[in-house]
Parts: sequence; structure tokens; C-alpha cells
Amino acid sequence: MRRAHVAPAGASIASLGAIAARGRPSTNSSHRARVAALPRQFGALAGAMRASKKGNSTNKNSPLSRESHRTSKRSGCAVAAAAYTEDGMGCAGVDDKLYEHEGHLKYRWQKFVETKEAIVSAEGSLEDFSKGHKKFGFNRNSNGEIVYREWAPAAAEAWLIGDFNGWSGDATPLTKDDFGVWTTTLPPDGIQHGSRVKIRMRTGDGGFTDRIPAWIKYSTAEAGVMGANYDGIFWDPPPGQEYVRKNPRPPRPAASRIYEAHVGMSGQEAKVNTYRDFADEILPRIADDGYNTVQLM
Repeated sequence: MRRAHVAPAGASIASLGAIAARGRPSTNSSHRARVAALPRQFGALAGAMRASKKGNSTNKNSPLSRESHRTSKRSGCAVAAAAYTEDGMGCAGVDDKLYEHEGHLKYRWQKFVETKEAIVSAEGSLEDFSKGHKKFGFNRNSNGEIVYREWAPAAAEAWLIGDFNGWSGDATPLTKDDFGVWTTTLPPDGIQHGSRVKIRMRTGDGGFTDRIPAWIKYSTAEAGVMGANYDGIFWDPPPGQEYVRKNPRPPRPAASRIYEAHVGMSGQEAKVNTYRDFADEILPRIADDGYNTVQLM
């Protein structure tokens, strides 16, 4: 189990408050106070970014000097609005040593901006982009039919196989669109809940490979068999058997402090931890350390 110190690409500027969580959490009260203040500071930074774009008051091709960054740091706010530039170097107000990597940081910032703009242009927003599970994998259309989609642009042919069709290699072919997305539509009762499924693909060199669907909701391996292959499980509980959320959804934080973890290896004992173990033993510690977002690997 380890902690992630950088918010994923696409997170808001305010999410960069997660960098304050380097290493093990400090017990020093003044340090913890500074950590707690960082999301507000990065929030101000994000506001400055939006204001500068609306007012067009800053030449985006003329980044502020290093001295400007350092002046804002000496003023007591490492990421004050005046320190923001559109080259991604506002982070240097937190750590001067980042200037040693200025060229690479600017390169990564530019790639982030380009990628984000491409995603927003194609999907509408980062939030919409994050809802790929509503399109890919197994979903139902307005007629109740089962629609399966898989993105595999390099595949030459593809078929859906599983218990539902006797694992036939050619009974359920998929069709490919111009964007490399393979699709097939089945009747409402075409696949039984809890049955095994995989996608079979013919590769460019003529070989075949079977894979678990990338957006599968559940997978399992035969118990007691060493090296057993995993199978995807079609998970679509009938009415009355689906999980119903028991608690209200937590409010979205202004800035994410991300704790990255592997549930299975999160315990101290020589065993595979369960979700119940993780919830009872690990989540309270994560919350106590000040994190508000968990990324499961």
C-alpha cells in the first residue's frame, strides 16, 4: 500500500493540495495547519486562472519570472494569485527545487492542457469522460436489450464468448466502428446474471486471444486451482437483488487529498485482505490522516 502525492491528470488545480501529503504524515501541528491551508490556496490559484482567462489580462506566452514566484512565497502564501502562470510553474512557489526540472514540468503541463482540452472537446467535460462505464462494458438500452462495447482498435476481429453461447468462437461477432469500438446487442435475456463471459480477439498477426472485458464489474477464478485463469462475470442482478446505497453520498471536497491503496495487501497479516477488512481497519486511519479521496488499485 502506498500514497499517491499527485492528483491524476484532469483533476482541478485545487486538487494539487494533495502534494502536501508527501511521505508519512507529520505530527507537527504547525505543519498540519499549513497542509490544511493548501487546498484554499490552490483554490485561489484556480480562481486567478479563471479570472485571467476571462479578462485576458495576462499574455499566456509570457510566464512570470522566478523572482515573482519567490516574492509570493515570501509573502506567506506560496501559491497566491499573483504567482500563477499558464506554464505550470506555480508549483515552484511550494518548492524552489522544482526549478531544477522546469523544462520537463512545463512540457508535462502543456501535455496536460492539450489532453484535457481534447477530452473536454470530445466528451463535454472531465466528469462526463469519467462515466465511461455507462457506455462501455455491459449496459442496457431503452428497449432493455444488452449492449456490449469494447475499445480495441488493434483487433482485426472480435467475438463475445461465454456460458450464454456455449463458449462458441463465432456465435456472437462484434462490429467495429471508425474509432476502434466493438459492439454487439443481445436480447434482454440473452445473458444470465452471474454467468461467465470473455471477449475473443483475432490480432493483426492472425493469432487469437481471450480477455476479460475491460469494463467488467466482477471477475473470479476457479477456487482451489493453482494458476487458474480469471473469468469475467456478467453482473446484472434482477430487481430486488441489486445493491441499494444505505448512506448518502459524501459531498464533493473542494480539493482532493488522494490515498492510493491495494485492498488485498493493505493488512499486516499474511493473507489477502477483504473489503470488509479494509473498511474496518484502514479507512479510519486514512480519514484520520486528513485524506478525503481513496484510489483503489
